[in-house]
Amino acid sequence: MNSKLKVVRSVVDPKATDWDKRVTEVIRDFVQLGELLIEGRDGQYYRELGYDTFEDYCKSKQGLSIRHSSNVIRSSLVYKAIASGLGGTKVPPRLPETLEHVRQIGAMASVNVEKRKVTTKDGKARTIEQPVGIKNPQALADQWTKTVSEFEKRKAKAEKS
Repeated sequence: MNSKLKVVRSVVDPKATDWDKRVTEVIRDFVQLGELLIEGRDGQYYRELGYDTFEDYCKSKQGLSIRHSSNVIRSSLVYKAIASGLGGTKVPPRLPETLEHVRQIGAMASVNVEKRKVTTKDGKARTIEQPVGIKNPQALADQWTKTVSEFEKRKAKAEKS
């Protein structure tokens, strides 16, 4: 167990242990990681592991800053919104391969946020915003399709030259 834990439990919920293991295994897969972070945040699995806040878990256990974990969650939500806007079963055309690709299209996304109060290690209270959903997934999917189409046209034109 982490020496920084404030609560020591003799029995930990197996869901929390399983969640913790999955987060560790997929740290590089941003879509799956985003989904797992949302699951753990909303299910408060971090508490079962002895962390007071989701942010403490991300920073202490996984080495993710609040900003980075929020970006991963946002990017995962953007990706899922694009897929759902394209019918839910389709993979977005030209599947974004990195977090940076999703950030580019995500800059156009309108994200629903939830304000949460957290206490920092030095005891100061602070409010952070955590992404919880995309306001208009269909518009985002349409913009994605348009962006990809324009990219394909430029690519074809360059190949003809």
